[in-house]
Amino acid sequence: MADFDACLANLAILGSLPLSSILGAPGQRRACVRNPDGVYVELIEEDPLPQQPPGERLYCAAAIRSVTLSTPDLDQSVAYLSALCGKAPIGNFLHGPEHEALWGLADAKTRSVLFEAGDVLLEVVQYQDPIGRPRPQDYRISDQGILNIAFGGRSKQQMMVAYERAVAFGAIANCRPVHLPLLQAGAVYLNDALGFSVELLWMGAAYANRSWGFEPKPLAQRPQPDTHQVCHRLHIAAAPEQVWTLIADHKHLSRWSGLQARRVRDGAGEPNGYGSERLIQGVTGIAPFTEQVTAMSPMSQLRYRISAGSPLICHQGEMSLTPAQCGVELTWQIRFRPKLPGTGFLLRLLLGRRLEAALQRLKTLCQSS
Repeated sequence: MADFDACLANLAILGSLPLSSILGAPGQRRACVRNPDGVYVELIEEDPLPQQPPGERLYCAAAIRSVTLSTPDLDQSVAYLSALCGKAPIGNFLHGPEHEALWGLADAKTRSVLFEAGDVLLEVVQYQDPIGRPRPQDYRISDQGILNIAFGGRSKQQMMVAYERAVAFGAIANCRPVHLPLLQAGAVYLNDALGFSVELLWMGAAYANRSWGFEPKPLAQRPQPDTHQVCHRLHIAAAPEQVWTLIADHKHLSRWSGLQARRVRDGAGEPNGYGSERLIQGVTGIAPFTEQVTAMSPMSQLRYRISAGSPLICHQGEMSLTPAQCGVELTWQIRFRPKLPGTGFLLRLLLGRRLEAALQRLKTLCQSS
């Protein structure tokens, strides 16, 4: 990336803090953060593929250079990917044992290799100690907020050659390859013996490139990550200190929010502060999820996001206090994007009702104390 320090600073504003100490000397530094959906993202200052030209990544100060696959059987995955890619791995120069501490696995023992796939490295890792946990039977990569992992080409022939190699190895396709001649595009999904799903696609036309996001737009022209918002305000006739304590201390959230909450990670400087996390339970039909405090100005503003297990995408919340006559005005705003397109209006309605009810309980609790 072009500016490692600026990247860390921008991520800190969004609430994505490094999970451990930064490794490496200036020019070779590395860090690991989690994105709003909880996916681990490694930041590497020195480009592991410096010979690659900028290519199609216009307007970007950083490039995706690697994807890591954790497998229970390294030899089997290497054999399959060698058949799929049509070439053997290139060794392993991306990570050593010292890097495992970046994502909380210090002293882990692994076996790994790298495949070079265009301008991206595919790292295949088998954890031997600790042994990797098996995936749930109903696991999908979309559970992590990622649509899928794909191998792409610029022609139908390129895709079909890879498809035939994979099928000959024993991979099973979800259906026959789908080709759209007018758009000069096509795709198919394959599953190997270990249950890993991979998409093969080809994209030849400029129109398809632009429509499907393969031709990046300038930053100012890109769609916003959140598309909906809910906002409620109300006056509370109570001291600002009293209101702030109830909204900023995780242990008090269960008293008025209608949810069960407990702090699972202390923040930087103070337990409930910046970087602290709380586990939320009690939403009907939704599994427990984790919220992380991303900014805190005492007696003024509290910002948070869902950092793991999100029922929504790009969920960002903000609660702010403004002094008012005989009390304070509390504003609670949530921004999000629905996982299922077309459900935004319904989710906004349901969230609005929950926020309004929670704020009324908070008001009653403050004014009756």
